[in-house]
Amino acid sequence: MPTRLYSASYLWHRVSPAFPVIAAVLVIYDFATLFKASMTDPGYIPREREDDSDDMAPLYRALQIGSQTVQCKWCNTCNFYRPPRAVHCSVCDNCVENFDHHCPWVGNCIAKRNYGVFVTWLFLSVVYAFYIAALCAVKINDKYSSAGEPGVHDLFSENWAEWTIIFYIAVLMIPVGGLACLHITLLYRGLTTNEMINGKYDKRSPYDRGACGNLVYILCGPRQPSFVRPRKKRVVQADGKVKWIRSEYPPVPATVMPRSVHVWRHGTSVEEDDVPTSICMQEIPPETPT
Repeated sequence: MPTRLYSASYLWHRVSPAFPVIAAVLVIYDFATLFKASMTDPGYIPREREDDSDDMAPLYRALQIGSQTVQCKWCNTCNFYRPPRAVHCSVCDNCVENFDHHCPWVGNCIAKRNYGVFVTWLFLSVVYAFYIAALCAVKINDKYSSAGEPGVHDLFSENWAEWTIIFYIAVLMIPVGGLACLHITLLYRGLTTNEMINGKYDKRSPYDRGACGNLVYILCGPRQPSFVRPRKKRVVQADGKVKWIRSEYPPVPATVMPRSVHVWRHGTSVEEDDVPTSICMQEIPPETPT
């Protein structure tokens, strides 16, 4: 940090105040998106209460999405059929809509409600790293130009902090830059990391809206409200004292619960919000034994 403050002061007075100001804006925005991705509900689906009829439910229900047949599995922990892109996260122990992956660095699942913020944070981190490397190069060039013709030894010895930062960023960009390129590919193809690893679709993803359509939908599309309710309720006793009582997940109104979850539990419809309107989506009835 002292080295960065020294470099910012040098650039402010010797080059231009715009350089450190832009760096400050980038780092603030970068940490803000990281915090938001970490604290946002990714799309947890509240568990349903157990029902005796659940024991007779088939393990899979087939769903036809365009030309693709998707198997929706019954979750024994959450007691409903998972929506087509939902996965039960083993770390969070909850089913998550549009599950991409569980990120240990963010400390949260990356899924339907925070994937756009996660991608923004990832790209901002790459931009910020390259910008800092460029500022180090600008400082080295300015000192090199003002010193006349210094030797190679002086060039490295007098700017060892800047060269260390450039080397550190170059090494860091191998995994981080690779991850950013991976998610660019996933956005282009309309896939999640989980779907790519498991090879869920034989052909093109039925959720693919095209490269520009996928990017606009992820970064600028509407975000559904969180349908996880607090597990403690506030109760005012007769003597006026307030007591917090722990309870199970309260029922979620159908107006809040997304159709893709509500209908799979109760079997009333098979529409899903993420499917493009041009794609036909219908349930394949189970085969009856003869």
